[in-house]
Formats: sequence, structure tokens, C-alpha cells
Amino acid sequence: IMNGIYRTGTDMGTFPEDIYYIFKGAGKKVNSKAFQDAESGYYSALTTFTTAERLIEHLGLSLPNCSVAIEGLGKLGINIAKLFSDSGARIVAISTIEGAILNPEGLNISELVRLKNQFRDKVVENYHDANKIDKAELLTLSVDVLIPCAGSYTLNAQNIPNLKAKIIVPGANIAAVSEAEHLMFINGVHYVPGFISNCGEILRYFLSAQGFNEKHLHNIIKERFGKKITNLIEVSQRDGTSIAQGASKIINERLKNMEIKQAAKFRAHSLLLKIIVKLSGLKLRPFKIILMLRWLMRHLTVYSVEETLPQNYPKDSSRA
Repeated sequence: IMNGIYRTGTDMGTFPEDIYYIFKGAGKKVNSKAFQDAESGYYSALTTFTTAERLIEHLGLSLPNCSVAIEGLGKLGINIAKLFSDSGARIVAISTIEGAILNPEGLNISELVRLKNQFRDKVVENYHDANKIDKAELLTLSVDVLIPCAGSYTLNAQNIPNLKAKIIVPGANIAAVSEAEHLMFINGVHYVPGFISNCGEILRYFLSAQGFNEKHLHNIIKERFGKKITNLIEVSQRDGTSIAQGASKIINERLKNMEIKQAAKFRAHSLLLKIIVKLSGLKLRPFKIILMLRWLMRHLTVYSVEETLPQNYPKDSSRA
């Protein structure tokens, strides 16, 4: 935590205040107000919504004409419901641990929020303008967008053949087993892995620690994160792969580039150390040595990167 290697965010059963005390307990200085003012689950809801929004645009659909089912109306699910509702989409079904409800004409989200605050998971028993359905049935409804937010592995080999949603964007972690991701791709379902779609809280804590405010965070997610989702969709379509496979390809490429940069940095530092040892044996004035070292620092990194790159990698100094 102190070195920035490990970063965490809220998840099931945790709140922003919990994350604040984890950071504080580790001895890291953080802005307590930034943690306390955040609505828990909002930023993961925003990345989930933005991911679905970009897929909807890609398929030529429009939000006001989309039907949405949300599995799990917890702190994440309720925020996702608000975002879809505010954009004009029709939320037709929701579920909690106590059951599920369906109204093909659309649920009243304002009323659901009020009842959720009052009855929590029993909101499904106290919302009357809807039909009660089995929780498992919600996953197989004929809707444009399905948002699984209830837990892991709710999408599996047993229910995949019965899925009718065009788009599935999880708010939950590992909503589908790996075999299910492949089956959805074969069946024409557009599925985005949860580690992409629900990353908002991690982004929030990382960017907040860098000094970004909530307005910046919202814009970064809507614009820059959104563009990355669009790029991922286009790359996957171009390569004829699932979005999950496209994401894995991009990740592997970036990890490879990180290894190249680390190797280049090591080579540059090693070479610089050898030069310093040589210079120390010359009778030069200190300021001349400093000037020489500055020049070397500016040029050694490019040299080392190009020398370390694979043969088929374009050795362009600006890119390096």
C-alpha cells in the first residue's frame, strides 16, 4: 500500500470508510473527506454502465429503447439502475437474495430506491406493481441488456444455452466461468468480463490518490475509459474474437511492453554506472561531469529501448 503496488476498493460488504482505515492503518496519508463523501459502488456502477452504453452504441441500439434486467439490487445494482433509468432505458426486472420481480413495461426506479432504503433486500416483497419470478428466471429473460451483480459464477454451462440477452455486462466479479464466456461468444452474446466493466472503484481510489476530484473522475470514466471500451470492441470484432479474448490480447501486449521497458531501464542504468566509474578516474571539473551525465541520461534510454526491442518492432525513436 505504501509503495502503491497494492490498491483496493469497495466490494460486497465493504464501504469507502473501510478503505480509508485500511490506508490509514498502513500509514499512508489520504484525504478522508474524499473517501467519506463517495457513494459506495457509484464508480463501479459508472464503468459498468459506460461499458454497456458503448456496446449499445456499437450494435446500433439506443438507450431509450433498451430493456434492462439487473441481477442483485445491492449498493452497486441500485446505482446501475439509477444510471440506466436517468438515460431513459427501461428497467424491467431486478432481484435480491429474497427473490425477483418483473414488469415488462418498466419498473419505477424512484419507488424502488425508496423501498430499498426502507426494506433492503425485501424490496422485492414490497414493490407491488410487478410480478414475482424466480431469481434464476431473471437471467434468461429476453432483454437487450443483462447486468449480473449478485455474485460469482451465476452464468454457467447450465443457463448459458437459455440466455436471450443481446448484451451482458457484469457488475459482479467473475460472473461467468471461462467456458461460459466462450459459449456466449459462439451464441452471439456480447459479453464483457467483470474485471473490465466493474473496475470503477479501483480507478476512483487510484485517481483520487493522484489528486483528481469527482468531476475529473466522472469525465475520465465517461470519455477515456469509454474510448478504451470502444477500442476493445473494435479490436475484437476485427480479429474475430470474443471481447474477453481481445482484452487478454491487449493485456499480454502491454505486459510485454512493460518487460521491454524494464529491461531497457536496467540496461541504461548499468551502462550509466560503468560510465560514471570511468569518469571518476578522469581529472574533470565537477560541473563538466554533471553536464555529461545529463546528456547521457537524455540519450541512453532511447538507445537501450531500441536495442532491446524485437527485430520486427519499428525502431522509431519517438515511439521508443
